[in-house]
Amino acid sequence: MKGDFTRFTFGPKRHDVAVLMQQGRVQLDADWNEQGAIDRHLREATARDVIGPAGAPKQGGGFAIGLTADARDLTIGAGRFHIDGGLLANEAEAALTRQPYLWPAASGLSGFAMPAATGRYLAYLLGFDWHVTAAEDPAIRETALGGPDTATRLRRIWQVRLEAVAAAALPAAFDAAWRPAGSATTGRLAISTGAVGQAGPCLLPPTASYRALENQLYRVEIHRSGDRDGAVPATFKWSRDNGVVVTTVSRSGQVLMAADLGRDEVLGFHPGQWVELIDRRMEMWERRGRLLLIEAVDPATRAITIAAATPVPAVDGTWPVILRRWDQMGTSAGDQGIPMSGATVPLEQGVEANFAAGSYQAGEWWVVPARTAISVETGVVEWPRDGTGNPAFLRPQNAPDRTCPLALMDFDASTGRFALVGDCRPRFPALTALEAADIGFDDTVCALGGAATVQQALDMLCARNGTDCTLLFGPGDDLQALVATLPAGAHARLCFRVGDYALTEPLRLEGLGHVLLQGGGPGTRLMAAGAEIAVLATGCASLALKDCALVAGVAGHDTPGLPALNGALTAIDCADVSLEGVHLRNAAGPLRASSCITIRHTGKVAPGSTARIRGCRLEVARGQVGLLAIGVGRLTVEDNLLLAQAAATPPDAKRDPHYAGRLRRVLLRNLGTAATVPDTNALVSHNGQTVRFRTDASLIFVPPGNNAWQQLVTRENPPVRTALELAAFLKRAAARIVQKGDAVEGRFAVLLGRIATEEGTAMAQGIVVGGDRAAEVRITGNSILGAVQGVHVGLSRRDLPGRMVFSTDWLRIEDNVVELRLGATTLGERHGIFIGNCRSMQVENNRITVLRDARSGDRRIEAIVLHGVVERRLVVRQNHISGATVGVALRPLGAAFARPQWIVTDNLAVSASTVVTVEPDNLRALVRGLADNYA
Repeated sequence: MKGDFTRFTFGPKRHDVAVLMQQGRVQLDADWNEQGAIDRHLREATARDVIGPAGAPKQGGGFAIGLTADARDLTIGAGRFHIDGGLLANEAEAALTRQPYLWPAASGLSGFAMPAATGRYLAYLLGFDWHVTAAEDPAIRETALGGPDTATRLRRIWQVRLEAVAAAALPAAFDAAWRPAGSATTGRLAISTGAVGQAGPCLLPPTASYRALENQLYRVEIHRSGDRDGAVPATFKWSRDNGVVVTTVSRSGQVLMAADLGRDEVLGFHPGQWVELIDRRMEMWERRGRLLLIEAVDPATRAITIAAATPVPAVDGTWPVILRRWDQMGTSAGDQGIPMSGATVPLEQGVEANFAAGSYQAGEWWVVPARTAISVETGVVEWPRDGTGNPAFLRPQNAPDRTCPLALMDFDASTGRFALVGDCRPRFPALTALEAADIGFDDTVCALGGAATVQQALDMLCARNGTDCTLLFGPGDDLQALVATLPAGAHARLCFRVGDYALTEPLRLEGLGHVLLQGGGPGTRLMAAGAEIAVLATGCASLALKDCALVAGVAGHDTPGLPALNGALTAIDCADVSLEGVHLRNAAGPLRASSCITIRHTGKVAPGSTARIRGCRLEVARGQVGLLAIGVGRLTVEDNLLLAQAAATPPDAKRDPHYAGRLRRVLLRNLGTAATVPDTNALVSHNGQTVRFRTDASLIFVPPGNNAWQQLVTRENPPVRTALELAAFLKRAAARIVQKGDAVEGRFAVLLGRIATEEGTAMAQGIVVGGDRAAEVRITGNSILGAVQGVHVGLSRRDLPGRMVFSTDWLRIEDNVVELRLGATTLGERHGIFIGNCRSMQVENNRITVLRDARSGDRRIEAIVLHGVVERRLVVRQNHISGATVGVALRPLGAAFARPQWIVTDNLAVSASTVVTVEPDNLRALVRGLADNYA
């Protein structure tokens, strides 16, 4: 602001909110101007906080870019626009080439030019503050007072300019942070004073560093843009009185006819001075005029002759043409101003300028109040100091330009026509008209499909029936058809309303990304009546199930492409599987034909895979498996209930060959012809031939001294000649009795009836972990009620070079409740916890109870079995065992380390014949704590 001011005192960091006048005090222009600056700062800061960096009102917003009818020019819409809190207003629609404050170059005059090359261009809005005095706008003068120069004006003006951009650029790439190329400014200025003056009569005090006898407001202004240290460095000009010596002129060759020559000899024009000639076009386009050197001044005619070395340029006389005096002198001054350098530049009277390295733009300025010495405490320039006491380097004091993108367009140089690409203007509503469409939305977490506003997000949610699900299902929906709409690798949240979902085949989730399947609790039931799998996931990045129920209708129903033992949930090659709050139920069938959950990796080793089963309820059918995990690297099974289903119907030997085979073994096993066949309790003799075998006790004492088998042989009188023929007859008879079922007579019918009533509820296995190798297995806090085998962890493979045995690296089985239920047909392995091949294991604080019926009471049952390769650490302690034959059976295959940490202690095996057994016996000495286990 080049005017007759004392100084500028506003500083936003002082947080002043008002200037208060006092009675009887001197009134200064600086106080008046500071109050205006405070008001402007508060107003713009508030607008910036409310609107943001830039924006056009939705109602009344302006500067919309359009095309003229022939598309050879652009139109600029009327209305308002806010940039950095400042208001820019276009009163009426204008064309790009006929803007109020910008005109095309013509006849040697400054101004912008239309594009010359084909390409994509960005139209952007430029706003800046223009200081207007009576010289630029004579209407400011009050004619009633004779037209004196009074107050000046600060006018906010705007321009629409074009800048070439990349051919593929899109509107979304240009926001309020964008700036035109080359507009960045990093320059800083520090003003200092030289050595103090000399004392003496009529001289300044010796402490004065500013040595002039008058107060001044120095102005330093950038004339030519550039870098301080560039090949063509930036230049500057300066004035001791803020450039206030100014007049309007008309041009005639090298002679300028001035309206006046200044107030007096001091504030006037003289030969040898540098002056700046500037018209409206130069001011608006370049922010600078042309520096000329005065050769002569004629006071009588007010003619100012310019030296031939600085030719007078063409000027646009449509508006006032201004001539302003600057005070740089000497050989360093020229028609481009004074070049910058890293050296200190002396101005005058001890005032020195120091420019920091950086870039500078024409028109940037600083003002420096310099106060003459009137005491030993004055005679300095008013300039801030840094933390070390040196003059601080300050940014330019002029308000920076305000810019914002408006629109993208393509220009065809061959036709001279434009084509609009898109609007770039940010727009905002009035607070009283705020809508959901006006509020931005971050779609990163929800992934609704690219919603950019709250309204778009709501619309997408409404399209999904008001949920944040990728797919929302209801009973009766075609689930597989909806899932098929998901592209390969897609992440998905599948939501199921409460209700029963009848599945004619498994719901397949194949090749997807991260999948979450969530229901409304156990009342959300996916029921596959005709399949052993309700949900089948293959090759998904992760699979999570929450709050739902899966029910399989059959067992032993082979699924094409899959091995046997599939579950109501079957996950194949899914890197991460998680179940929480899920109820699962499978169907009865042949022994170990299905599971509630099957997690399988088909590769040899999947060390990075994980599975977590928490808080689930598994209702396991007769003879089936609860959880089967194969090839899982890290497995956590905690706080689950595995419950044997109550049998809906008794087992049927006619339909279940596995059950029929077990019944035959109840009737007849350990059959031999020798006199010393082990583990027998009955014999049959016929035709001089005798066989021994074991059978159910109820068939032996009928009547005392005889048995039901002997009665059957005597009654049927088979023509046998050898003991082997007698044994073969008994086998055929056992098979015939089992197949007749309830049609058989006598004691056999009674026995089969009792078995059918008592038998058939126990699951075959609760939790089974298999595969080659697992890094971590945690099985904690589970209840397994009604199983033949509770927990079975056995990982191994011997087909690698050197017959290496793979195993579980780290295993914890703790705080579980295991109830074994044994019936007459319960044969094969029976144990509460089995572990095979483990490097580090801890089996602690488990409760194992064995429930037997009358026909299974004498069978050997080992509650905890540790078998195979065991390395450094084995800890089995504080387990409570009831009803087992052997509490803990330890069968390590040798000792891999000289001093392993094998501890078996503080275990209670109630009524067990053996609390702890170690095989082979020579490893017993490596196990500590054996004496502290109790029966």
